[in-house]
Amino acid sequence: MNDRTSVAGLSALALCLLDEIQRESGRDKVLALESDAQLALAVELKDFHLATWTSEPMRCKDASKALDWLSEVTASDHVAALADWARSGAMLADGDMEAAIANSEAAEAWFTERGNPVSAARVSIPRIMALAQLGRIEEAEQCARRALAVFESSRDHASAGKVELNLGSLLLQQDRYDDAIGFYRSASVRFARVGNSDYSILADIGHADALTEQLRFDQALLLYERANARAIARNATVSIAYVRQSLGLLERYRGNVAKSLRWLQLACNDYARSDDVRQLAECELDMAAAYAEAGLLPEADRLYAAVIDRMQTVGSKVEQTWAALHRGRVLLRLGNLDAAAALALESYTRFVSFDTALGVAHANLLVAEIAMASNEATLADARLNEVIRTCESENSLALSLAAELALGELHLNNAREEEARSHFESAFARANKCGQRAMAFRATVNLARVAERSADAETAMTAYDRAASELEVQHRLLQSDDLKQSYRASGQLVFDRLVVLRAKHDDVPQTFSAMERGRAYAHLNHTEAANPDSTDSELSTQALQITSQLKWARRELGHAVESEDSLHHLRETVRHLETELIESTRRARIAQLSVGPDNVASTDAPTIEAVQQALGSDDAMIQYYRVATKCFVCVITKTNARVHQIDDTDIPTLVRQTRFQIDAMSGAMHSLPQHRKQLERRVEQRLQQLGAQLLSPIADVLESKHRLLIVPHSVLHYVPFAALIWNGRPLIVTHDLLMLPSARVLKPKHHVPLKSAADNVEPRALVVGAMTESLPHIATEANEISRRLGACTSLVGDDATVARVLASLPGADVVHLACHGQFRADNPYFSALHLADGTLSVHDMTTLKLRARLVTLSACETGLSQLSPGEELLGLTRAFMQAGVEYVVNSLWAVDDRATALLMLCFYRRVAEGVSIPCALRLAQIEMLNGDEAYSHPYYWSGFVVSGNSH
Repeated sequence: MNDRTSVAGLSALALCLLDEIQRESGRDKVLALESDAQLALAVELKDFHLATWTSEPMRCKDASKALDWLSEVTASDHVAALADWARSGAMLADGDMEAAIANSEAAEAWFTERGNPVSAARVSIPRIMALAQLGRIEEAEQCARRALAVFESSRDHASAGKVELNLGSLLLQQDRYDDAIGFYRSASVRFARVGNSDYSILADIGHADALTEQLRFDQALLLYERANARAIARNATVSIAYVRQSLGLLERYRGNVAKSLRWLQLACNDYARSDDVRQLAECELDMAAAYAEAGLLPEADRLYAAVIDRMQTVGSKVEQTWAALHRGRVLLRLGNLDAAAALALESYTRFVSFDTALGVAHANLLVAEIAMASNEATLADARLNEVIRTCESENSLALSLAAELALGELHLNNAREEEARSHFESAFARANKCGQRAMAFRATVNLARVAERSADAETAMTAYDRAASELEVQHRLLQSDDLKQSYRASGQLVFDRLVVLRAKHDDVPQTFSAMERGRAYAHLNHTEAANPDSTDSELSTQALQITSQLKWARRELGHAVESEDSLHHLRETVRHLETELIESTRRARIAQLSVGPDNVASTDAPTIEAVQQALGSDDAMIQYYRVATKCFVCVITKTNARVHQIDDTDIPTLVRQTRFQIDAMSGAMHSLPQHRKQLERRVEQRLQQLGAQLLSPIADVLESKHRLLIVPHSVLHYVPFAALIWNGRPLIVTHDLLMLPSARVLKPKHHVPLKSAADNVEPRALVVGAMTESLPHIATEANEISRRLGACTSLVGDDATVARVLASLPGADVVHLACHGQFRADNPYFSALHLADGTLSVHDMTTLKLRARLVTLSACETGLSQLSPGEELLGLTRAFMQAGVEYVVNSLWAVDDRATALLMLCFYRRVAEGVSIPCALRLAQIEMLNGDEAYSHPYYWSGFVVSGNSH
């Protein structure tokens, strides 16, 4: 080496080459070096590559590229071997496993030929990981043990530790947890001895991962916390990501859904920033599993499909197989048995070829679950017992628990209750002991089912109540609305059974409590959701980019006059972008979930006494709850409470028939005037039948109370209660009606007019009118209402833009939106109001905070919603109520433009007179009913309802 070139100088040149690899100045400095200095520089680059492989993946790849260039210009075999060495690591990071193996073998051969076994063994380290990812497990283990023997004989503790780290990961992948822990511990000691903190942290993480797989959560958590503290102290970003991913896995095993999602999303963000493609794919695999735990099954399916494609690209055959297996379980839950069976068979075959006993057992478990769903009990029993035998030899507690629970469910399905009980009690005890909350929850629900079958109602109610409490804890922690919906939907059976059992025992307070616990209350927690301004900046930027693309696609679709194929392509583009936008927004919010203690108290259901305190002497709350063929009606007044059970067999059919007859009137006044009377008789008949079903249990209340606070459930949300006929008249003639999402929103309150008599302050109003050819009367309606409301911001015609409406909404006390509305059954979050230059969707309103006491959605389909178990309605009404609006007036069907304009003018005249919102709508509807015969049919006036956050 030239005397003028010191080691420090070589380091500077190495960094120079990395930073200026594309610049002539950097290359010229290297070309000026003598051959021995160039070789020393190559060694420096190789060492730099190895040092940054785990902490700075991008710099690691840069070092490999620099070595490639240096190999070309020096024509040195030694430099070429070093370049092969570095390239094997770079290819491994990029997921090109075959290339990683080939480069490793070429470099190893060169060092072996020159009698340098230590360097040859070091070169083989990336090959261990590549072979493992390709499922060539035996080759990987043999390669690792050969290298370890060389390093131990040469006392190369640093390299021996790296091999032990790889061996630990290899054995962990094979579910050989105790062996893996032994290697991780040894590696940690070696790295501590040589002062390599980065790799020592990775050894601790691997050790904790193995403990997590054994469900030894407390020990694992201590190791993770230590590894995380050390990684943060060293600013080791990749190690921090590893810890976060591992914590996400631990929390998923423990059944803490919110914590699992948050840790995994943070890890995904870290891997995306570091451009670690392979590790990001593995983290997305864990994220898909967490989605499935949260009940986001279609989303989990899409994510698994994407991960499978990515794993195929990067050559990770083992992880690809696991992804296929887990996707099969999601497809089973979605009811796609054929696709699930195909993936189970594919996974089974691959795990057999990998000689991974527990992988085969997991595939057998899925086969058994599919057989149970197909009523093939013999096959299910054989496969489950095979899984249990494998678990006994392989020491897999998690899989053993899952198999025991499945075996209990098989016995329960075959009416072998005592055998089922034995399995469930054993699984509950084991899961509870190790803190596996998800498994304990599943065992609890099944023990309740066994108790019901055995006519042990008290035991069943206790078990269901315990399971419901667990669901409520996780539900509250999730905070994000779509996560709440999916998670609660997956456990709705628990609440439904509680209602049935409590009602059967004539326990009115507990029945009411169960009904409340089983219905929606996500809007109460809306203020706890993540602030969109504080979400991950990269994810927020991504959401903005998707939003921009979506606006363009919608604009193109609105103006499109091309062929049907082009229109179909644009529609599919819009749907795809909408799905991407929801996913991007969900990910940003997940990263900001504010997770609390594992046993955070859930929101208590209100008591009957609390409801009675909030009711006036002329009020009655009527709460419905449908379960299978039963409908429970809880009636609460100031002084009394009771529960009725009515036969629900015909109610869904009656609701559909009633709505059909009402919808048949649309356009009939002009197109079928001669049939008008016949149409009126038909709808009247259906309204009488439905009224008899739903109102008979409250006959005495209808005689004595004037204001009805109705809490619908399930299909009853679509019932026009105002038009139900009782004693020969529509209900609205005699009663004020207010629809409530839940009794939880009730609080003692006296009516305060929108215009305060105390200070004579006019409410600030916003009136929006966006016309279309099919809604010619909107401008007249909007202008007339603007004159009635006094202090008013009026956005009519071209002024009714999305931006101006969004800017005006937060400051308004009264909002009237006269425009076309569209409910999207395929994607309720994009149900929207159509404004002058675009749409205002439910998704756009998820972050709004409004002070308005009244929002009127005077538009087609504004009240249409999709039923979601537990969370109930998804649609525009709910979006405004979640934003804090006190009253929302909305339509249940596509209303008539002219009739709506007349109804709204009557409504606001009554509002201006100071009457309550429900009373104002009632009086306006009565005017329509008793006025012009052309608009007396229920189609024209009963479609509007008042929904409230209070009364």
